[in-house]
Amino acid sequence: MDKLIILDNENKENYLKSYSSFEPRKIMSFSELKDNLYGYFKDRTIYDLMDKYDISYELAKVYINNIQNKSDSTPKLIKLHEMYNYLDSKEDIVRNELFEEFLKRQEILIYGRNFLTTEEQTYLEGLNYTFMDTKEYDYSIPFYHAPSLKKEVIFLAHKIVKLLKSGVSPDNIKIINVNDEYRLEISKVFSWFKIPSNIGIKTKLSSIPNIKKIMNSDDLEVSLEEMIEHDNSDIYKSLLSIINKYAEIENSNLKRNIIIEEIKEKDLIQDRLTCAVEEGSIRSLYDDNTHIFIVNFNQGEMPKTYKDEEYLSDKEKEKVGLTTSVLKNKYEKEFLRQFIRRHKNITISCKDTTVSNSYYVSSFIEELNVHEESFNEDYQDSNYYNEYVLNNMLDAYYKYNIYKEDLDILYSMYTDSYDSYDHKYKKIPNELILNYLNNKLLLSYSSIDNYYRCSFRYYLNNILKISKYEDTFMQNIGNIYHAVLQECFEEPFDFDASWNSKVEEFCKEKTEKEIFFLDKLKDELRFVIESIKEQYKLSTFDKTYYEKKIYVHPTGEDNITFMGIIDKLLYNSTSNWVSIIDYKTGNPSINLSLLPYGMEMQLPVYLYLVKHFDELDNPEVVGFYLQKILHNEIVSDGKTSYEAKKKKNLMLQGYSIDNESILGEFDSSYSDSCMIASMKKSKNGFYNYSKVLSSGEMDRISDIVDDNIKKAIDGIRESNFDINPKRVVFKDLGCEYCPFKDICYHTEEDVINLKDQSKLEFLGGDDDE
Repeated sequence: MDKLIILDNENKENYLKSYSSFEPRKIMSFSELKDNLYGYFKDRTIYDLMDKYDISYELAKVYINNIQNKSDSTPKLIKLHEMYNYLDSKEDIVRNELFEEFLKRQEILIYGRNFLTTEEQTYLEGLNYTFMDTKEYDYSIPFYHAPSLKKEVIFLAHKIVKLLKSGVSPDNIKIINVNDEYRLEISKVFSWFKIPSNIGIKTKLSSIPNIKKIMNSDDLEVSLEEMIEHDNSDIYKSLLSIINKYAEIENSNLKRNIIIEEIKEKDLIQDRLTCAVEEGSIRSLYDDNTHIFIVNFNQGEMPKTYKDEEYLSDKEKEKVGLTTSVLKNKYEKEFLRQFIRRHKNITISCKDTTVSNSYYVSSFIEELNVHEESFNEDYQDSNYYNEYVLNNMLDAYYKYNIYKEDLDILYSMYTDSYDSYDHKYKKIPNELILNYLNNKLLLSYSSIDNYYRCSFRYYLNNILKISKYEDTFMQNIGNIYHAVLQECFEEPFDFDASWNSKVEEFCKEKTEKEIFFLDKLKDELRFVIESIKEQYKLSTFDKTYYEKKIYVHPTGEDNITFMGIIDKLLYNSTSNWVSIIDYKTGNPSINLSLLPYGMEMQLPVYLYLVKHFDELDNPEVVGFYLQKILHNEIVSDGKTSYEAKKKKNLMLQGYSIDNESILGEFDSSYSDSCMIASMKKSKNGFYNYSKVLSSGEMDRISDIVDDNIKKAIDGIRESNFDINPKRVVFKDLGCEYCPFKDICYHTEEDVINLKDQSKLEFLGGDDDE
């Protein structure tokens, strides 16, 4: 008979390392055993459940994890059985019809433990199986009781350094029972001691700004393919793998929602060291060379405890032969008991407190043979840690006149360490930056704006990507408005259907307050659309592009790309005249005075992009404007009607060409415009407050943008990320709204004061009033 080894999934690698025999044998985890016996679900199953029962992604996952081919009298079990039959009819369940016959021909060996759970006994019912022998140890286990989580991790670091110095390989050191609090502290403390480790907080893909943009796009597949074209990294390939799972399903809002939810769940693939300390599991069986540290040995944390609070209650689980919370707790203790008996190099530790909570030692400690181990400060393992301890001691001494033991010893060793922090950016070798960027660079208006406001701000936000993106209600409103405005000028158009669809897409979970505002904002958008249609009647421009993505290679290199998305391009189909319109739901300023410094270039960037837009033949820009489609509450002045004031707020704000014959084609009312704000003409020409530019001045603006983009590209490739916030006339442009103020510690010496350019002298002296 052939041999079949069944084990916990965590144990596969350890088994393969420990058994090098050439004797043929098959290996299978308990989860694979279950899938082969009872079938597993196809990728599209979650789509079919959501579509059939009109449920959320989260609820569909709960059902999938609990679906049973066993019916009973309880409503939940009846519903789950009904779902099972439905999925079976859709051929969503993949079965291995020959597997039971295959099992009967195997000599089944259980590796890593000598007991089975309730469900595992069911899998192997009627079959002969044996538990593989494993040696056991009986010894007194070192136990360290730390006053805090930080002290526990510092103790752990000292112990591991001693092992590394004695010749133990890092990959022979495992840390068990690690949660995110421990991961954060371990990644920090281990760096002090230069311990090679693959333990750290996982980052979600959805936290990356470019990924967030993809998730907010109307066509995920197209957006992702475009992004991969310009940045063919593993990140985007992994996202493409999610989309490909549902390739056979026709595009729909439901498919889009599923893909977005899966992107939210997916972790960023981290680079891993080949020889490093790793997290371990009590489901694993390690060899005698492995040194194991079980941390967090606190009540409720080790062994893990379960409560009767899952979708199926313990009573319902009993009816269909599933493991109850009571049995799970029993098995967790048995897993831990066997794990400790089968390893000879174990150290256990616990803590009394974290920053926010207090803890008790696990009662399971009473079942173990342990001896408490003391921890004395050791200054032989890390200079960085020693300086950290010294600085804490000096803080206590200078601030509170508290003298701590060993202060004199440490002070004599590190006399220059206290109060010597240098906040300045230390230049990173260019090749490291280029390798980190995969020798590719994708820039946009916002990233260039970040770089010129403060290059260190760009480094933190766009290179390290440490900013945390969070959806807000106002951001969702902006997305809804933009999406509806993209559709509303093409017939047939149903406003209510479009609005409801976009609300469901961008604002699924709503409070009562938000529902109230959405009703009011819906009416506002309807008014916006009707007002813009009235504006169209003043123009001969009869063609439109919406949400147009334009890519430019400023340096001529394919791996260096500048990209922008223009909300709306209006153009005349019989000429090459074009107007640029960007919708705004906030209250942005229109200011060309910062153009020479690379800031607030959004409208100039659109002008630059249009001049590189291949789909229009040598376009001539008539104007570039913002259209503020959402305003603060309007207060009536008693002279102008409420509706008239709202229409006035919707007028285009920006710069127009001074050629009247061309301008008149775009806005027939330009002499006292009903479309363009502050546009008025007298018998002597345009009023001073009218924002008009010559064709040559617009070309000059485009050239300045081009120059700024190229300078930023050179600075980024040269890893020039100094802390250099900009200031103009006492206005802190670099630090304004910066989320990294607690990181940079900038001083007045870092600030760069710029000349006021409000006269627009760089264009020939026009006032920007």
